[in-house]
Amino acid sequence: MFREELDEARRARARGEPERASEQLQRALGLWRGPALQEFRYADFAQSEIARLEELHVAAREERIDAELELGRHAELIAALEELVAEQPLRERSRAQLMLALYRSGRQAEALQVYQEGRRALAEELGLEPSESLRRLERQILDQDPALAAPEAPAVPLPGSTPAPWRQPRTFVAVGVLVLVVAIGAAVYQGLRGDQAVPEAGVRALDPVSGDVVGSVPL
Repeated sequence: MFREELDEARRARARGEPERASEQLQRALGLWRGPALQEFRYADFAQSEIARLEELHVAAREERIDAELELGRHAELIAALEELVAEQPLRERSRAQLMLALYRSGRQAEALQVYQEGRRALAEELGLEPSESLRRLERQILDQDPALAAPEAPAVPLPGSTPAPWRQPRTFVAVGVLVLVVAIGAAVYQGLRGDQAVPEAGVRALDPVSGDVVGSVPL
């Protein structure tokens, strides 16, 4: 079940649906209960499977964070990312996500500090330098690269709110044209009949819901 939710979330992200992906990843993570294969924690035969499952779990957490970052929720992610980086200090993907979330939250100096901490950890533990992708992210933060800017959060309508039909351009134009034709036709008809009082032709704006005249413009 966890794997099915994870796969569906990945397909949703590939379709450009980060909101749906985030929800599915949250459900998948909710199915996770404690350490993988806890009863076989110290059995030699289970170590490779435990490592595989734990990697899958961490990857799901990171993918949910990626989806949330795409939705512009960087400020809300910082605490969870700090926890993830503390658990996995050598994992560059989580560290890069934390750097990006901090930078987008206006905390550039802290984002650069997170990079330096990761660089020291890699050097001390593995004798390695950060990957090219992490070094490039540091340069982008230093340069305040516009490519790192947060995406605009989608507008959320208020509950129960519906755009008024008369405010929709196509509806308003259609109603205006119809009223114009009727007004001109009425004026011409009365003129041909020889009526002495011919009403002034003009455009009448109608409320498409109630049918009431809400304004007029003489021609």
